Amino acid sequence: MHKAEEPELRLFVFHHSGGSHLAYRDWPAHFPAGWDVRSPDAPGRGPRDGRPALRSTGALLDHFLHELDGELVGRFAFFGHSMGGMVAYELTRRLLDAGRTPPVWLGVSARGTLHPDGDANRRHLLSDEELRDELTAMGGTPSSVLEHRELWDLFAPTIRADLRISETWR
Repeated sequence: MHKAEEPELRLFVFHHSGGSHLAYRDWPAHFPAGWDVRSPDAPGRGPRDGRPALRSTGALLDHFLHELDGELVGRFAFFGHSMGGMVAYELTRRLLDAGRTPPVWLGVSARGTLHPDGDANRRHLLSDEELRDELTAMGGTPSSVLEHRELWDLFAPTIRADLRISETWR
C-alpha cells in the first residue's frame, strides 16, 4: 500500500470475509499523494501468515486495535467492505467508548444491517460442497480456490472463520 511520510489523511481499508489487502492493492493510485492508504490484514491471510484465522468479533477487533494503536492519531479514516464494514464500524464504536478520537470519516459498503432472526445467515455451517456453491453464486472467490482441493483446504478455514464473524455479529 502507499505510505506518505507526513500524511494529510491516513485511510485504513478493511477487507471482506475471506479477503486480504490484495483486494485493495490498486487503490492508492486513485487517492491524493498526501494520503497514507493502508489495508491491514486479519490473521490467517495467505499461506505464509502462519496464524489461525480469528473466530470472534471481539478477538478480531482486539487484534486490529492492538495492531493499529500507534497509527490512530491525527486525521484518519476507516473504510470497510462487507465484513470489513462491520470492522470499521465497530472499531469506531470502540474508540468512542474509550474516549478516543474517532475517524474523521467512516465508510461502509455492502454490509447489511443486523437481522432480527439470528439464524438468517449461517453459511459458515454449510458443508464444503454447499459452501462452495454459495461462494460461486456470490461471486468474488477465485474459481481455482473453489475447484482445487489443495487450495480449498488452505483457504476454507479462513473463509469459514470470517463468515462466522460476519454472521454472528450482534
